[in-house]
Amino acid sequence: MTKQAFKILKSATGDRAVKLQDGTVIPADIAGLAAGADKWLSEIVCKCRDCGKPFPLSQLHGGGQWCEPCQEASVVDSTDVAPAPAPVDHRPLVEALMSIASWSEGNEVDGSFDEPSAAKTARAALAAVGIVGGVK
Repeated sequence: MTKQAFKILKSATGDRAVKLQDGTVIPADIAGLAAGADKWLSEIVCKCRDCGKPFPLSQLHGGGQWCEPCQEASVVDSTDVAPAPAPVDHRPLVEALMSIASWSEGNEVDGSFDEPSAAKTARAALAAVGIVGGVK
């Protein structure tokens, strides 16, 4: 392919492509691999998305977006990431709150309850998770 006029296109995700004058569109990471008569494609200069320094496509990574130092800086070492906590079974807590809420004594908390303030607090906590009137 002979050298021709081109335009750098950028997708919504930041990936870049080279659009040649003849209408051919080549993804930047592929253009960066060009050799031989097409080597001029790999020498097209674009700015790194993070540091803004100019680099030839042959030195940009991630769809023509990042220089090597910026690409490496974005790699997360899995040993630095804490494992996700094990899921907690909240059923015992809900059962305890249901007992304290004393739904069997009525829908309105009054002085006839053994512990009216505890029943009100338990009912408020249950309502916060969608349990009203003892029903989810």
